[in-house]
Amino acid sequence: MTDEIDSFIGVAQPWMCDEFGHMNRRFYAAMFDDATLVVLRFLDVDDRQDSLGWADVRTETDFRAEVSAGTILKIRSSVTKIGKSSLAIRHIMVNSSNGETAAVESCVSVRFDLQQRRSSELGKAVIARAESVFAA
Repeated sequence: MTDEIDSFIGVAQPWMCDEFGHMNRRFYAAMFDDATLVVLRFLDVDDRQDSLGWADVRTETDFRAEVSAGTILKIRSSVTKIGKSSLAIRHIMVNSSNGETAAVESCVSVRFDLQQRRSSELGKAVIARAESVFAA
C-alpha cells in the first residue's frame, strides 16, 4: 500500500524551537499525532460517540534535516499495513520551501475499547475504506 494523503500543514513557531535554534522533538510528535487523526477521519473513523479510541503502541521517528522557526511543514501520510485491530501509518514531513524531508515517522495505532480497556476490531467498513484509499 503506497497511496498518500495530505494530512498536515503548519509552521514551526519560534516558541517551538530549543536553545539550539531548531524545532524540538516534542513538536514533531504533536504534528505527527495531528496527521494520524486526519488519516483516521479520512477513513471515516470517528469513535468519539462509541466509547472507542486509539492507542499508539509503537512509534519510530527518523530526523533527517533541521527545522528552524518559520519553516512551513507539510506531512503526507499512508497506511502501510492493516491489521485486525490496528493500522500501521507512515508520515513524511517535508520542508515546503525546499522539498527536503525533515522527518519520517512510522506508527502503529490500535483501536481501543475505552470501557473494556482492550483492543477492538477495526470492522469491515474501516478495513474496506483503508484498502480502497491506500491500495497499491
